[in-house]
Amino acid sequence: MKDQVEIPSGGNIDENVEEQMIPGKTEGADSAAKKRTRRLDMKAGGSTRRRLKKKRNATPTDVLIKYGALFLLVAQMVGLVLLMRVSRTSHVEGQPMYLASTAVFVMELMKLGICCCVIAYQSNNSLASELNTHVLQAPTEMAKLSIPSFMYTIQNNLLYFALSNLDAATYQVCYQLKILTTAVFSMILLQVSSNGKFSCHK
Repeated sequence: MKDQVEIPSGGNIDENVEEQMIPGKTEGADSAAKKRTRRLDMKAGGSTRRRLKKKRNATPTDVLIKYGALFLLVAQMVGLVLLMRVSRTSHVEGQPMYLASTAVFVMELMKLGICCCVIAYQSNNSLASELNTHVLQAPTEMAKLSIPSFMYTIQNNLLYFALSNLDAATYQVCYQLKILTTAVFSMILLQVSSNGKFSCHK
């Protein structure tokens, strides 16, 4: 015969009695909690291992390349400003100065040629196929990019105008204020908090 369990009438069943009556309930909850804890530990451990692996894999060559690229970038920015300043102030008297729009146009043509060479080298398809896919067949994206491109063209022309009337040091200090304005507008327009996280405003 099966054992009968007496349940007191007219009252609530104690939780311990219920767990004893259904032993699989507690075991299932414990196993689910263990699985969740194990998954969280695996995620935390995986991210920590990846960070440690990246730190361990940083060879002296990688460090040299990183800081070398930073140095070259700074040298390029400083050299560009100095050369632009010299070219705008050391022209021969009696001869007209070159147009800023011509300099901007030639600079953008050089950028276009270099970018096309990089795309042709890195892509598996031909250059014409890549341009057709990402330029001709994406009119919406091109329309979005036309607005910052137009603003960038105006900015480059204004840079030549500024260097014609300011010394290189003053220009460079004022020009680097773009870092501050970029941070301010990022916080205002993109709603990015100062700690780098997006803030939710209802």
